[in-house]
Amino acid sequence: MHIDLDVLDPWVFPAVGTPEPGGLGIDDLLGAVRALTGEFTLAGLALTECERGRTPVRWRPYCGGFSTGCSGPPGAEQ
Repeated sequence: MHIDLDVLDPWVFPAVGTPEPGGLGIDDLLGAVRALTGEFTLAGLALTECERGRTPVRWRPYCGGFSTGCSGPPGAEQ
């Protein structure tokens, strides 16, 4: 799965080259990813369009656990 982070609203994640006002919130993005991983096996994940050094503090907690959050809680079947 390939996700360009510029799909997120700039208030949520402004650290992209082409911000998209009115974009998705993090819960919307995770919900869409979870829906897809509920139907298909996730073989890999690429997160792109992140400008290093500009990641907002409010988003940092999601960064480390994003792939876990996409596929569900620990121990969930893959």
